[in-house]
Amino acid sequence: MASKKYDLFQLEEERKHWKTVNTDCLTKEVHIVYIQRKQAVDMYIDGYSLSVISNSINCSASSPIKWIEKCRKKDEYGSPYGYSGLLPYKHLDQYKRTKTVTDLAKTFAGAMTKLLHDYPELKEYVDNLFLKKDKTVLEKNITRKIIFEKFLWKCKELGIREYEYPFNTKNMGERALYIYMNELEQEMSNYSISRRNKDARQKYSSTGLGIPVNYPAQRPFSRVQIDGHKIDCILTVQVENQDGEIQMVPIKRIWLLTLIDVATRTILGYHLTVNEEYNRFDILSCIRNAVVPHEKMNFEIPGLHYPEGEGYHSMAMAELSWAVFDSIELDNAMSHHARDSVKQISEYLNAVMNFGPVSTPERRGIIERFFQSLETRGFHRIVSTTGTGISDPRREKCESEATNYCISFQHILELTEVLIAQYNVTPHSSLNNFSPLEVLRQRVERGMVPAYLEPEKQENFTLLSYTVARTVRGSIETGRRPYVQFEGAEYRSDELSSSYDLYGETVSLLINPDDLRTVTAFRNDGSEIGTLYVAGKWAYTKHSLAQRRAISQYIRKNNVLIGPLEDPITIYHDYLNSEARKHKSAGNKLAALNIERTKNRKENTPVININESKSKNNGNTHNMLSEQSLDNMIQSDLFRSLYE
Repeated sequence: MASKKYDLFQLEEERKHWKTVNTDCLTKEVHIVYIQRKQAVDMYIDGYSLSVISNSINCSASSPIKWIEKCRKKDEYGSPYGYSGLLPYKHLDQYKRTKTVTDLAKTFAGAMTKLLHDYPELKEYVDNLFLKKDKTVLEKNITRKIIFEKFLWKCKELGIREYEYPFNTKNMGERALYIYMNELEQEMSNYSISRRNKDARQKYSSTGLGIPVNYPAQRPFSRVQIDGHKIDCILTVQVENQDGEIQMVPIKRIWLLTLIDVATRTILGYHLTVNEEYNRFDILSCIRNAVVPHEKMNFEIPGLHYPEGEGYHSMAMAELSWAVFDSIELDNAMSHHARDSVKQISEYLNAVMNFGPVSTPERRGIIERFFQSLETRGFHRIVSTTGTGISDPRREKCESEATNYCISFQHILELTEVLIAQYNVTPHSSLNNFSPLEVLRQRVERGMVPAYLEPEKQENFTLLSYTVARTVRGSIETGRRPYVQFEGAEYRSDELSSSYDLYGETVSLLINPDDLRTVTAFRNDGSEIGTLYVAGKWAYTKHSLAQRRAISQYIRKNNVLIGPLEDPITIYHDYLNSEARKHKSAGNKLAALNIERTKNRKENTPVININESKSKNNGNTHNMLSEQSLDNMIQSDLFRSLYE
């Protein structure tokens, strides 16, 4: 057997990783040539002599060695071409010009490549301008035309004469430079992607790598996703003008937060907020609504009802009440809202928080697809929709339509309730034409049972509550009894007032962000001091942490003086009532305050009403407007089809 140029054992190992060729794509002539070359290469690696190969394949004795060199040649990514290197007419090497470009040259093929090879400084200069690899290049996304001008200037600086390339061509190498930059953009994509917009950069850095980020979930409640979406419609809030008349004014679009089960596509819970930006308590409210058993809503919109199958997991399957999750996936943009609650969620629900990349909906494609379905099937069909963008004709007169039909937060809340219920009982193609609730039921019946919240936590569900540390103030010398201060207000109790040993000590306060009239205090050893009550004007009306902060900011910013018998909630409401006609942001704040006051009335929480008679008249007017506007909306084909 003749001596071999290559180590056959090494070649045999390399062959295992060579790229293959799909011969079905080849023409008859190319297929014959390729098979002949491949057979020669395989025979050589299998140990046949060159003479045997030459006689068998009818080729020269040197051809197998040449073909093996093609198989072993590396591509631009450092991988061998493998069997694809045996394809006829396949260029494995870039063309390199050897002749000098003169005025008498008829063709300039490879001239730019030769120029950049002969002048490495020029190549580095062009690369830095285009890719911005060097921090000394301050200008962003320099256009190709400007780069070409700088390229010619650099050529002159390097001493290239007028009779030399590129100056001796008609377009001075402009087109060749553009081709080079196009090739550079593909070869150096990690740098060139910086020339694209934010969405393209995000998608490039997080997708298409061929590495699965999240593996498919099978067990219900094992993985859930939560995300926020601005609803594509306008709603209104009622304000009272100087004449005492009620009018509706539009506000900014509101946020919908939803929590979806990855395994079954079931929407487990949602939360609507009129805040311009959602906060960590909105996120916790969404999670709470997914855990606490869902209660049926009494609809004000005539004809609106739940679909068959109830629509929510705890309503359809009582055994899933108080089910909790293993892992919660969030957009990293939520991190600054939710990180303060990570410990709270992990300890209270025994769940792991998983923050993904910022602004990368591809990582949460399931919930993003749900938002698209929700808009298409629901909000894009009502009269006040903003459509899919500024060019959508459906957004014309959306604010005036919202005002004419008096579309309120309650209307959107009820509509969202029904749309999500319909989604949960609608068959999905991705679920083999089963609905999310059907898949959920099937898997639970197969033994995929989720974890449940402990009974003692179910009785007193306090997911939103959190703890802060405060120092006990006061002085026996000045006669001030012990008290603590929180969010600009003093809190006292009989027990704390007589605990003089706590002067200067740090105590823990358990805060309920939905009601700041009371807090629960604890000593350093964990023993409970008791309930502390807010002193002064803040004690009149139940209010949330968000409202306390908003009102305090309003008082500081406008130097407002509030008397000891005045209710700051009422004063703030009157201020927002006057500002909402001029600023939409004030309208959103007024809507948030009205929602909170309505919730307090439903919970039979005592609320001081300064002007009861005026409020009563306003309420009757609102009811009359609501009934009239709802009748008009029901007669609209766009709105009626949502709940027929």
